[in-house]
Amino acid sequence: MDMAFCGEMQQTQRLVMTAEMRQALAVLQSSSSELADMLEHMAQDNPCLEWEWPWAVASGEFPRQGATAPWSFDAVYQYPAQRTLADELCAQLRVMPLPSRTLRVAQQLACSLDERGYCTDSLDVVAVRLGVPVREVEEALSALQDCEPSGVGARNLEECLILQLDKIEPPYRTLARKVIDHLNDLGQGKLRLVARNCHVSLDEIYEVLAQFRRLTPRPGAAWCKEPLSLVPPDVVVEQAGDAFMVRVHESAEPRLWVSPSYRALWISGGTEVRAFLAARLRAIERMAKAIETRRMTMLRVAEVIVARQLNFLRHGPGHMRPLTLREVAQELEMHESTVSRAIRNKSMKTPFGVWAMDAFFPAQLAASDFSAEAVQHLMRSLIALEDARNPLSDAEIVLRLAKQGVALSRRTVAKYREQMGIPSSQKRRR
Repeated sequence: MDMAFCGEMQQTQRLVMTAEMRQALAVLQSSSSELADMLEHMAQDNPCLEWEWPWAVASGEFPRQGATAPWSFDAVYQYPAQRTLADELCAQLRVMPLPSRTLRVAQQLACSLDERGYCTDSLDVVAVRLGVPVREVEEALSALQDCEPSGVGARNLEECLILQLDKIEPPYRTLARKVIDHLNDLGQGKLRLVARNCHVSLDEIYEVLAQFRRLTPRPGAAWCKEPLSLVPPDVVVEQAGDAFMVRVHESAEPRLWVSPSYRALWISGGTEVRAFLAARLRAIERMAKAIETRRMTMLRVAEVIVARQLNFLRHGPGHMRPLTLREVAQELEMHESTVSRAIRNKSMKTPFGVWAMDAFFPAQLAASDFSAEAVQHLMRSLIALEDARNPLSDAEIVLRLAKQGVALSRRTVAKYREQMGIPSSQKRRR
């Protein structure tokens, strides 16, 4: 038996994922905030890097590096703090003729309201916490409930509606107070039962419900808005005549540069200093190249999306056509995974608002040219125009969609309706 060792040469081909390629893929699939985090981590390890991202200063965390950048400003002065519901109520309470201690209790109650504008704290607990009699807490709550918006300071839905009864026309106020005692039955659509218990006709119940639409069950909701978002859309689509122009938002891309002090050190330093800086300067160059690749890939994908979704851009969401990643990838001669990374957590500003880029890839319904998004838009339109006293059932929606060339089963209609958060016809009946 021959046990000798021998060597031979063999030529093969294989794909090797280099560190530069991994970085480029990570940058491509990153959202704006994720890319900002990547740059921050890089800046902590690479003192030569400085960068800026104008939209991000409002978060109170940027700029990370390059504090002398020309765009820097104090976001506190650019964006004043939003006035809260408690601020508004306290301002109203201060002009009321209230004893100082009652005013203090009322202000404490105003600051403890939940996002609906309701007082959820027990008055007994508030009295113990503030060291005052329960009677004074009740007086303070009464003063708070006299403030605007009407209904604020209520302890439950029934009290909230009662506080707003002055908005209902006088002929219906007495009946409205009776109907409020049957809110559970109203919520379940048992209008005939409510009419029988209130000893009135069904038409009178319908009239009272029409009056209830002037009331709000959440008087504090208007003050609980999301904080202003300064993150711009990644891509902007603008109409120019009959054509649509696509561009990457100028504030959606960070700008990188080498710190002036380290640039001077590169010029004046010796061999060892240059060797130290060379690797860090190459890292900045690679990151800048990856960001530029991200921008160009995102732009190319957006241009194909716009070309395929012209009907949406001209007529609205109801005309969005089915589109797949494969179609876009074949047109751009790139892999589907690259297209997927390019649209991940990216947004596009259109004539119909800001949309997530992956929303332009709706699935196609079987045996139909309609997308799921378009069908849902048609359903919303049908339900918005229905008679509130005789709302459309799922079966009726199926028939109306069929007249527009959309063939769906009742089960599919019910699924789409639930996805859109629309209750059943029984619960929509007013």
